[in-house]
This record gives sequence, C-alpha cells and structure tokens, in this order.
Amino acid sequence: MIELPIDRKTKRKLKAEYKKFLGAIERVDSDMIGESIVNYLIPEVDYTDKVCLDLGANVGGFSKIAMDFGASKVIAVECDNRNYNMLADSFEDSENVELIHGAVSGLEEDTIKIYKNNSQKNHCSTSIIKKKNNQFKEYDEVQNVRFNDLVEKYSPDIVKIDIEGAEYGILEDVLAYYPDVLFIEMHAGTFDSIVRESLQTIVEKYPNNKVEPIIIFTDKLIGYDCFFKK
Repeated sequence: MIELPIDRKTKRKLKAEYKKFLGAIERVDSDMIGESIVNYLIPEVDYTDKVCLDLGANVGGFSKIAMDFGASKVIAVECDNRNYNMLADSFEDSENVELIHGAVSGLEEDTIKIYKNNSQKNHCSTSIIKKKNNQFKEYDEVQNVRFNDLVEKYSPDIVKIDIEGAEYGILEDVLAYYPDVLFIEMHAGTFDSIVRESLQTIVEKYPNNKVEPIIIFTDKLIGYDCFFKK
C-alpha cells in the first residue's frame, strides 16, 4: 500500500499509470488526473469498503483512486459526451464502477441543457449555466440526475462534487444527507455573492475541513477546492 501523503516521485508514477489507464492523451486530461491525486489521495480519507459517489466524474481520476484504494463501489456521473465515452472505455471491465450519463442539478426537468466550452484549451468543460462569453454557445440535452435519488439508491459514504456551478442547486440536499466525507469544488465568479455563505454553512456542519482557493493567472480566484469530514 502506498504511504500517504505521497511524495513527488510516487505522484509522477501514479499520474503516468492513471493517464495510461484512463486514456488521457491530451494535456487538459493529464492535468486533471494530477489534480485528482493531490486532492483526493490524502491520509484523512480511508476508501476501504466505502461506497463513493463521483459527481462530475470527468475522465475518472477520483473514481480510479477510490477503486484502487479499496472502495466497494463507485457511482460515476458525467454529462459530457466525450468524457463519458472515455469513462466507458476505461472502466469497461470494472464490475464495481457504475457509470451514469447525465448531469446532477437542483432542477426538476427530466432533461437539461449542458452548455459546452468550445475553447481548445478547455474543450471538456461543460456547465448547466449558460455563461456570457461566446465559448458557451453550443449545448447538448442530457438526463437530469437528482441527488436525492442517488443517495436513496446507493447510500454513499464518500461524495465528491465537481459540477461547474450546479453544486449550489443541490447543496441543501447534500448537507441534509450529510455524508461521512465530502469533496466539493465551489465555483466563484457568477456565484461570488453566495459562495462565502455556502462555505460557512458547510464549515459549521463539518468539524474537520480544508478549504483551498483555486487561483489562475496568478491572481484570479475561480473557486475553492474543499474537503470536509465528520
């Protein structure tokens, strides 16, 4: 078993292995796998025999970590067609990984629009929020997956959420369920007015927590990587 926290050499080795397994041939995918190793492979979390819910699975970095470190089952939900196809290829022979093609939101509709970022630098980014810039013009319609339906069916111990702004629509339900471990990326920008209030609400509920700002271009805050544990 790998000792945690991992050193740089081990991180590079894991990243190479995961990149090969997940079919991550482009830099954006490779970077996300590296982020997954840093964010989710931490000493505070024991995945052994746990049921894990991966909301916004992308190419499967968290799902792969959870399974490799002993999870009994992973339910991975991903809305982007390209990412979902990569997930399906990667986990085709993994009996304990269940894939769901859809988007988690707080909306009531059976299907919802997923807006796609057409920038070549961020081509796998999607959101239920239609943003003002011209990169988010095209959209697909996908199944709307309700958080409460997922927890009623699977009773997850560990929940990971990275759903590009839609987290605010399900936050009340997430806190009502109160998973043992919660990983969540809180997006800023459009949500500056509510992000701090939302973070404070979660911090008050979980005694063990870590909130790290996500900053790009040296000074632009785009959100927070958050870890919470009972």
